[in-house]
Amino acid sequence: MISTVENNLGYNPIQDHIRMAFVRVEDADDVAEKIVQDLKQNGFDPTKSKVLVFSQSRKRAELEAVRINQEISEYYPECAGKVDHYHAGLDGNEREEKYEDFGNDKLSILVATMAF
Repeated sequence: MISTVENNLGYNPIQDHIRMAFVRVEDADDVAEKIVQDLKQNGFDPTKSKVLVFSQSRKRAELEAVRINQEISEYYPECAGKVDHYHAGLDGNEREEKYEDFGNDKLSILVATMAF
């Protein structure tokens, strides 16, 4: 259902309001900075949007959530503390709570593995 279009953006014909971007980052230490740069360049509005970032491992999801939280607070202070991780290593109650927090706007950015 998702097709690739110009500039590495994906178009989802079922959900027009969803935008996807794919960027290769050579240095893993630069991922959080690149994500925040992309949000700034594309006019991210935390009052209207949420961000779901997929990570390859549980450890990376946890690490990137911390790093994004540090990076984003400079440009979007209202997002400080509203970034978290989600993966299968969490107990069921924790996963459910984080999922609900993301859906109820208590979290702006969720860094998840495929467990999401």
